[in-house]
Amino acid sequence: MLSYDRMVRQHQENSNEIERAMETTVEVAVDAGELGFEKEAAELKEVLEGLCEVQSEVKHMMKVCGELAQHMNRDEKASEYMARRLHAYEPPAEHQHQMLTDFDRRVWEAVHPDQPFTQTAGGDEDDEIQMTAQGPRSTMCQLSQMEFEEPVKIRACGHTFSKAPLTAFIGRSGSKGCPKIGCNAMVRLGDWTRDTEMERQLRREKAHR
Repeated sequence: MLSYDRMVRQHQENSNEIERAMETTVEVAVDAGELGFEKEAAELKEVLEGLCEVQSEVKHMMKVCGELAQHMNRDEKASEYMARRLHAYEPPAEHQHQMLTDFDRRVWEAVHPDQPFTQTAGGDEDDEIQMTAQGPRSTMCQLSQMEFEEPVKIRACGHTFSKAPLTAFIGRSGSKGCPKIGCNAMVRLGDWTRDTEMERQLRREKAHR
């Protein structure tokens, strides 16, 4: 049992590292777009696609290892069960990964900051969906009721707050429910990442004031 638990933890650590690499790839692409290297920024999507595929495989391995811990009492050997489950793995469609979905929009906004982003998505020609970027996000932190300072995005749910108010909100308890009304995600102290997209939006808005 413990060996499978260790395997799950190791795969979780690997998944976290891959996620950080994905975030870095997106940031490099956006930086390249802002500097005028549009072709180079677009080429980085292939890198991101590869990372998304690897992460999907790692998450599938985590799921299989978790299932194995509950499988030991069955007649089928663990090795046979794992082989069968891994063989049945099918990678998700490209559009199902949120980071890939956002990649084109963020690079477009970096290269063409004054033009709305429109993307055609979907498989069949008769079943196309037109996706147009929404307006800019609010730059006000719901905790401080002031403009974001050091915006951070909670890993569990993706909601953004200023770092200092969020840290104070969680306090010594170590974890609390997300302060966003209606969100039930639990947030542990420090379990967030920089919201670099919001940082860029703040810089753009301040430059036009």
